[in-house]
Amino acid sequence: MAAYSKYLLFIIVSCILTLAMQVIYHYTPQGDAGCYIQLARQYIKFDLFEPSLANSQEGGHPVYVIFLALFGSIVSYNYYIIGFLQTVLFCFSAFLLIRELERYLNKSLTGLYIILLLAPEISLFNGYILTESIQYSLLLLIFAITLGTYMRGATQKKLLLLSFLLGTSILIRSESVACIFVVLFLLYPKIKEKLVSHTLLLVSIPVLFLAL
Repeated sequence: MAAYSKYLLFIIVSCILTLAMQVIYHYTPQGDAGCYIQLARQYIKFDLFEPSLANSQEGGHPVYVIFLALFGSIVSYNYYIIGFLQTVLFCFSAFLLIRELERYLNKSLTGLYIILLLAPEISLFNGYILTESIQYSLLLLIFAITLGTYMRGATQKKLLLLSFLLGTSILIRSESVACIFVVLFLLYPKIKEKLVSHTLLLVSIPVLFLAL
């Protein structure tokens, strides 16, 4: 119960900090954010081939646009609510990673929550309509599952889940391809007996997504 109390407090403080950043910096969606919203409105209407936007740089980030189309359209693309949702997703991923680290180290790591709250960039990006807002959350989730896989063993289902998350991360930000090598390095002791088959399984979806 204490762990979930810390988690709830972490969410509340994080949302307050995100709102504070939006207010302090007088945030309004413009530039890339405006294009993401415009693309999301097209996606929700299944209008995927409008030339001026489909060929834009922002059109190369379909995962984030789909996220906005699914959730942003429900709240009329209100950036305060979107920021709240992005913050909750980040907190959930952070909680999973910290919980796995606590199990691995067999000690409380409450200080990590404080460190995350003290990093202004996190609150800033969580409140903005940018790809970084869910990319950070996805990376934390990837490493939480990687650590859990390391401690409890690698199965095909876990590797496929990691493969899907890595592929999704690459679609959000292409530089995330580097995470594949980090995950392989961390999991090596658990997959070395079937290194080739497990490696192919892990990279299968990222390669498919990159090809598409």
